[in-house]
Amino acid sequence: MKKTFFAIAISVITIFSGNSAFALNAPSGLDIDCCGKDITNITSCCLGPTFKWTTVTGARRYTLRYISTNEPCATVATGRWHLITEEPAGNVGSYSFAVPEAGKPYCWSIVASNDTETSAMVYGPSFSSEQVIITPPPCTGSNCGGGTHGPITISEFLKALTLEEAVNNILNFLFFLALALAVIMILYAAFLLMTSHGNDKQVTKAKTIMTWTILALAIILLAKGLSSAISGIITGSS
Repeated sequence: MKKTFFAIAISVITIFSGNSAFALNAPSGLDIDCCGKDITNITSCCLGPTFKWTTVTGARRYTLRYISTNEPCATVATGRWHLITEEPAGNVGSYSFAVPEAGKPYCWSIVASNDTETSAMVYGPSFSSEQVIITPPPCTGSNCGGGTHGPITISEFLKALTLEEAVNNILNFLFFLALALAVIMILYAAFLLMTSHGNDKQVTKAKTIMTWTILALAIILLAKGLSSAISGIITGSS
């Protein structure tokens, strides 16, 4: 009787110890696809990489996490990771990730699990998301050179290296602003004429606006041309 009891006890201990010894395997073969780029040592990845791993027998789901850090991935505390997804296990071990911020270093990790077991957390290759740089089109034609041609934006004021360049940028900005206002005033005067219906006061007002606007526009154009001519003479003589 005692022998039977000890045999049963040993069997139970063996079963439980066997289950703990053969816990769920962690995913292996972790890799990253940087939008089709063949990169061995990943330093700059795209903003939508695909994480890849070898599927685990017995797993029902894969939990993926990420963190933006310069630390070694394995040293990051578990509570600092951000959840990406709990992906149901399938025949293909992959997941496309939308990087939350460009130009940052990232770690990613994965854990396999089922209803009763969870694997150890393993870490995929760390990477840095590429920095998005918007390159303006090359400057061609009459809109190039020295801030003397073409519309001037406010940001260009800050780029002026000298006081002369700053003043020149401001004057150019005011010139194009005056042109825009002149067009608006001419259109307004035309509207008054079209809707006057014989109203002499409205007709007179429209003609006055048109006259002063054209006169002001002529003065602005003459001043601009004279300024460019003087600048050209000074530049040529120097």
